[in-house]
Amino acid sequence: MNIEVAVSKSATTKDKGDLLEELAMHLLRAQNYEVEREVRKTGVELDLLCKHKANNNKKLYVECKAYKDDNNINAGIIVKLLGAMQLEECEEAWIICTCELGKDAKGVVDKLTSKGRTDITIYTPSKFITVLVDANVIKSEDIANHSISKILNRNLYQDSTLLVTPVGIYWTYRKKKEKTDTRVFVVDAKTGDIVVDSDILSKLSTFDSTMCGFEFCALIPASISTTNGKGVVEYKFRLDDEYVQSIKDTGVMYTHPHKRVLDKDDLFIFPDLQLVNEDDKISSAELMSFDEKYRKNIIFGDELSGKTTLAQKLQRIYVESGNIPVYINACDINFSNLEKFHKILRRQIKLQYANVTDEIVGTIDKSKIIIFIDDFHNTTLNKDAASQLFLAIDKEYESIIWLMNTKQELELLANDKLVSELAEYNLYRIKELGFKLRDEMIKTWISIGRVDTIYESDKHNQVMEIAEIINSTIGYNYVPTYPIYVLTLLQSFEASTVKSLQGSAYAEFYNYLITHALGTAGVKAAELNLYYSLLSELSHYFFVGSEKEISESNTRKFYEEFCNRKMLDRKFDKTKKILIQSKILKSENDSYRFNHSYIYYFFVGKYLSDNAQKNVDIQQKITDLTKRLYLRECANIVIFLVHFSKDQFVLDNILLEAKKIFTEISLATFAEDEFANINRLVEAELRIILEDKRPEETRAKQLEIKDSLNENLPKEPTNETDYNSDIKELDVYRL
Repeated sequence: MNIEVAVSKSATTKDKGDLLEELAMHLLRAQNYEVEREVRKTGVELDLLCKHKANNNKKLYVECKAYKDDNNINAGIIVKLLGAMQLEECEEAWIICTCELGKDAKGVVDKLTSKGRTDITIYTPSKFITVLVDANVIKSEDIANHSISKILNRNLYQDSTLLVTPVGIYWTYRKKKEKTDTRVFVVDAKTGDIVVDSDILSKLSTFDSTMCGFEFCALIPASISTTNGKGVVEYKFRLDDEYVQSIKDTGVMYTHPHKRVLDKDDLFIFPDLQLVNEDDKISSAELMSFDEKYRKNIIFGDELSGKTTLAQKLQRIYVESGNIPVYINACDINFSNLEKFHKILRRQIKLQYANVTDEIVGTIDKSKIIIFIDDFHNTTLNKDAASQLFLAIDKEYESIIWLMNTKQELELLANDKLVSELAEYNLYRIKELGFKLRDEMIKTWISIGRVDTIYESDKHNQVMEIAEIINSTIGYNYVPTYPIYVLTLLQSFEASTVKSLQGSAYAEFYNYLITHALGTAGVKAAELNLYYSLLSELSHYFFVGSEKEISESNTRKFYEEFCNRKMLDRKFDKTKKILIQSKILKSENDSYRFNHSYIYYFFVGKYLSDNAQKNVDIQQKITDLTKRLYLRECANIVIFLVHFSKDQFVLDNILLEAKKIFTEISLATFAEDEFANINRLVEAELRIILEDKRPEETRAKQLEIKDSLNENLPKEPTNETDYNSDIKELDVYRL
């Protein structure tokens, strides 16, 4: 990897050095350093003198050298650095350069290394680029490659350079050792987007660099030529502005202290995708390249897992790379006829793209079309008709991404008619956000509206604080960790006057999730108590009946009895629709169950709390629950029970059981023989090695380990232990 500092031809060598220093300052500030620039001391001028904010005694001296690639760092520069370092009593020193070390400089470095000197770091181009990427100062070359390879054959354009200029930092690409082709293509290193601004490209071509005078080209989206009766007109495909705004709309009114209206771009992160029937996973960001490997894909996902958001994000990326991606919702498909599908496709192109006429649609190169077919599980077609349409579309188009519910997964894989065609597809399942991606989403939330003003140390501390609360709230499979749920918790946290929650107060978050879900389904505030009462009784019905799900007829019977007791005249179908739409209940095979375990635990706890004082049987159930806190179900119900009830009876039962835990263990007396037993276990002196790493790097590594461990945990509690009958009676709801 190469770095060039390019300025106007009239600029001085100092101007070039100043640009490199500015880039170095971005890196240092990201690493929590305060930077003093162009420090003049007796007999020496220092480029950058830095103090660490967390440790003011730690001083760092940085020397920046913006040399052309035909120059090298000589030994004199390193010797000068050592002298300045000693004069200023710096603990560490860096050289940041745009060239490699000369032979004599390498000899000095080798000599220092042999003496155990680790306080001097020399950042040659590739090493400097790596730390800039790690500190999020620039986007990696891999991301720039993704952008370029969507339009160009990346194998032909292998000569890449990081170009540092007064108008920005850019990745540039040209053909290696090609004298006749002087075209240069440019990607913004801050955003990873292809540069098409003609003013910027024109300026870049005039700067003093090895590419001065070359043709800096814009890579534009797909275009076609058509006629308008007066000659040939070139049409460039771009998504319609109104359509883009509609697919960026979150559909939910999120509030944020630093931005009035949020859209999906403010909140989006690429989820991981699990390969079906395999242990491997990839980041969905890999689909951005859309090379031959990713031409045909099927993505399965639960409701609210983010399938549609991912599809529409990819659509906007693909159109920038010269393709014509079209989004189609399968709800509009009620036929297996391919010609009717073509009509829908043409209509959607005209709706989704700006100023498209029938004539333009008729001239489109089919190989440029990428079809997204979303919610294929919601089509009204029967199995045979759906298979027929799948095969017809698969045969007609080269690039297709199908998005389906996870329930469709088994049906599709078991369909004998599609076996050979499925072999050509990548089959993925959208994963819930792990610890690392949750951190990324929290960082994204915290940074909204203040990317340039928030210090990395402040961001790191806020992320840790919020992540601890959210991860505790989510618990073990309480709440799905898809983006919509994490964002709802973030919104709840932002809106809450209680910024630090303790113990059962975490249940307020679950209360927020439930009221938010009912609200989005159209339940008014005045109706919430009624729905809470209904769900409390329904959860208790599950609890005492040892049920995981109940049939349609039993659910309808339960509801009618509830309405009779409450003297209500409310139709079952209307209430059922609201509970399904809000994702409180799930309907499968003419039966109903609670959609998420936290909803069930929440309402069982509420029912027990509401009825404990007037019902002896309920009191006995609470006593039995507190005796079985080693069972996850019992512990979870008691957590919510404690939130709803401050009855001393409940607390006394918990304390009584807690005191029984260590009754067979004697108190430690710290006698000599006790220490002797401990000392015999120690075979070697403990050594703690503290690595000099940024807190963010250490945390990222820890989260990767947690994600790896979490992958191996069972998604549902097992039921292998042989419990006593009274435990079995309680241990009824395993999600």
